[in-house]
Amino acid sequence: MSDPEFLLLGDAVWLDFVNTSRGRGPRLDRLPDAAAYHRWTKACKLRSDADARDFAVIRRFRNRLGVLAEALAADRPAPTACISLINGLLRTAGGRQQLTRQSGAWSVRFAPDGPPAALVAVAHSAATSLADPLLRVRQCAGAGCTLFFSDATAAKGRRWCVDDICGGGAWVERRRGALR
Repeated sequence: MSDPEFLLLGDAVWLDFVNTSRGRGPRLDRLPDAAAYHRWTKACKLRSDADARDFAVIRRFRNRLGVLAEALAADRPAPTACISLINGLLRTAGGRQQLTRQSGAWSVRFAPDGPPAALVAVAHSAATSLADPLLRVRQCAGAGCTLFFSDATAAKGRRWCVDDICGGGAWVERRRGALR
């Protein structure tokens, strides 16, 4: 899904956050200030914490998540510093352990006190992606596109952030070559 101001196509909130500093063609920072960050949180339907956080902290976290995305896209291990930042934000989420019954069995799960602040939601999204052994982070193979996306396809063969934009031209050119 796309927003007029923001590209929301990473299939994970944390990748959409990272992608605010990337794009197709020349790099354009879509979060130049706290007001833009607030608009991004609203576009992602997150509880904005733009007024509660130093904007420099928000940008540093985005930069660290960019390093994490690059490492995962290159099949390298997640940098320890990135994991520490994610864990630090997750510790700030208020909630409690709760015993629940599902399908006749008891389980203990974390129950949040309320919707998390945007940066905590971004950290949770990154943690969830890291914990999913079937999910792969990819960087778009489109010419001039630097966006990241998550690939949960069975074959792990997705190459483009948006097939008909970044991949469509390549497919057409390959098809033309085959017809000549």
